[in-house]
Amino acid sequence: MATTTETGRYWRCASCGKHVPERLDRCRCGAGRPEHPVLKGPAVYQPRGQSTADDLVYPNERSLFAIGLVVSLPVWLLLVVGTLGLAFVYALLFFVFYLFAQSGLIAHLKGTGVRISPQQFPDLHQRLTTCCAKLGIDPVPEAYLLHGDGAFNAFATRFLGRDFVVLLSDVVDALENRPGAIDFYLGHELGHVHRRHLLWSPVLLPANVLPLIGAAYHRAREATCDNYGAACCEDPEDAVVGLSALAAGGKRWKSLAVTEYAAQTAETGGFWMSFHELVSDYPWLVKRVERLAARAQGRPPSLPSRHPLAYLFALFVPRLGMGAGGGIGTMLLVVAVIGVVAAIAIPSLLRARVSANEAATIGDLRTVISAQAAYASAAGSYGYLQCLAEPSAPGCIANYSPDAPTFLDRELATLGTKSGYVRSFVPGAAAPTPSNPNGLDGYCISAVPAQPDQTGVRSFAGDGSGRICFDPGAADLCSNGSLPLDCAVLR
Repeated sequence: MATTTETGRYWRCASCGKHVPERLDRCRCGAGRPEHPVLKGPAVYQPRGQSTADDLVYPNERSLFAIGLVVSLPVWLLLVVGTLGLAFVYALLFFVFYLFAQSGLIAHLKGTGVRISPQQFPDLHQRLTTCCAKLGIDPVPEAYLLHGDGAFNAFATRFLGRDFVVLLSDVVDALENRPGAIDFYLGHELGHVHRRHLLWSPVLLPANVLPLIGAAYHRAREATCDNYGAACCEDPEDAVVGLSALAAGGKRWKSLAVTEYAAQTAETGGFWMSFHELVSDYPWLVKRVERLAARAQGRPPSLPSRHPLAYLFALFVPRLGMGAGGGIGTMLLVVAVIGVVAAIAIPSLLRARVSANEAATIGDLRTVISAQAAYASAAGSYGYLQCLAEPSAPGCIANYSPDAPTFLDRELATLGTKSGYVRSFVPGAAAPTPSNPNGLDGYCISAVPAQPDQTGVRSFAGDGSGRICFDPGAADLCSNGSLPLDCAVLR
């Protein structure tokens, strides 16, 4: 593995793992220096901290951002004025939807991923903090290592003003023998954070759907973040290798001839290649590799001009937020990303829904039990739920004033489905009293999920003893007419 220091350049011996100055052809163990460097020609090595943020921004990003801002702000203003402020209501609804969807992703990160810290994966944490110091990012964003199920990438996200950087484990595992390349992935995602791409995305939404402009801005953002990734690498070759690994995968990148791969850029100048790049959010990967290689060698990138006719046809295609290619492969990638997000967010939303339904149902059962105790104290025995809601009705509490307070809300007294649970009431034996002709000596009230595992997981039931029991299998605990003595009591 090629690395650099402040005083020179070294290569890592494949046999013993030691760093050896490049001026030596052989390590002491007898192994030879690699014959073919990753980059063609001499690389330009910059001392740590020499690059500034202005140097890293892709030339077109600022101008495209300004165009997007000029287009988007009047659109938002027109929407607010034209709808008499109704647009704010829709924006609020969308924000609420975003909170639930995005909170599912963040909850998954915190509940499943491994937070990178000085104690947990200190090597990755050191790389993260070093990269943030180089880029002038303070505070250091929260970072997590997450199993990617084969996905080879990293991403940055944002929630309620906090930035998060996520490394998928497949990237870290694949680049274990070249850890310097991991710096590229960290730097790329930190570039999105430093440039506030995630923060500005909602503001620029109207311009982002425009043909040519929207996709061009997103391609410029990616080029900028590639520069950020390279700036975090001690050795520019690590950046080129790390980016090339996206094409070759977790194993084959080791034998990938990067120079030949970058040479494929010459084939991207035709009409079809130009058209599909112009309507996509990402430059062709071979172009990104060539740009990084050229930046490392201090030369202009060798990129073919796009076909002029491709611009005309791309002008009629609104931005769809796709990767380079825009065809079946891109659609499969979009479906895969949606699937990953859905797999993370939907279970979290379902769990939140189940928890909310269970909490509401338990609260309702406690209310009914308290109401029955108060009713029995006033009438001498328990009563039907209708009597608790209307104690002055015929057959309930004798001579009870219609203006006196009731014991239970009518909504709770009405059996049926509420909060995802089907409620039922089983009366005990008749126990009439002078004040309560239709009194009962007991009761059992139960709640069973309307759709097991969707609206609720457990069933619940309560009785005059004050107990509330649950069943993890969602069985009706009042099916035998009374609450079982050995039921699991809710604590």
